[in-house]
Amino acid sequence: YLYNLIFNPNLDLSAYDSVDRVYRINPELELLGLEELKLQDGVIVAAEDFEPIANYVEDYSKEETVIDLSLRGGHVFYVYAEDYLDIEFKKQDLNWYEGSDELRIVLYDLQGRVMEFTEIQDDGET
Repeated sequence: YLYNLIFNPNLDLSAYDSVDRVYRINPELELLGLEELKLQDGVIVAAEDFEPIANYVEDYSKEETVIDLSLRGGHVFYVYAEDYLDIEFKKQDLNWYEGSDELRIVLYDLQGRVMEFTEIQDDGET
């Protein structure tokens, strides 16, 4: 498969110093590796259960985003929307392999509860 990278500049960490995949976003802080960071008071490196908080974007403006790429395999998209969210998908089966190819689209809220689920069935061709 050929996967096309969708670049998100907000996730680009290449400009930051790092040690052991720990990035220093705040230049005022000391750069520590993961093992050193684990020993610091008041630092949570990971947690099994966490309570997500709603993200508020001050300069948010409604706009249309179009991803005009062929996507294959599983994908996860994180979106920020106010009031409503309108998503359109176009599914095209390549029929390279035996078996059905359903497309499942699931929209979750912050707590991981399913808000919407839809499935686009296989085209029936082999």
